[in-house]
Order: sequence, then C-alpha cells, then structure tokens
Amino acid sequence: TDTVTVRLSTPGATVTDDTGGELPVLVADGTVTFLASEVPPLGWRVFRLVETGRDDQGWVAVDGWTATSDQFQVTVDPARGGRQMPTMRPMMA
Repeated sequence: TDTVTVRLSTPGATVTDDTGGELPVLVADGTVTFLASEVPPLGWRVFRLVETGRDDQGWVAVDGWTATSDQFQVTVDPARGGRQMPTMRPMMA
C-alpha cells in the first residue's frame, strides 16, 4: 500500500481498481493522487486512470482550525506554532 501521484493534462480524473470500484482521489496542481492498496509484495495490481473535465476533486478552503474527512479530524492549535494557510493543502501535505 502506498500513494501514487500522476501528472494530468485535464482538470480531473477518475481512478478505478481491478474490481471496477472508483477510488477517492485528490486532484491538485496538475496531478492526481490516490492510495494504491492491497498490492501484493511480489506482484502487481491494476489501477485505471481516466482523465476527465471534473473540477471538484481538489482542496477547498474553509474557515477555522479543524479539517475533517470521513476518517480523520485534525485541529491545529495556533498558540502552539500552527498558522492559518489560505488552503488546507500546505498544512496537510
């Protein structure tokens, strides 16, 4: 299991695994990043990338100090060295 980043020539992309299931992706700065999981240690697994015109797969700026996903919640304490960024990407990368 590892992250994969691929350069794009379009604003968005869809990535599916070998079962046809669509994977969550992050599209930012001309790339798409996804988690390639369950790849055998001495083998391979196929992931299909289709470039699309979607433009809703990147970071979204929000007010406040907490970023939440379906699996994690991160809160930055500005009193202990955190700083507010114009987007979440620099803080989370």
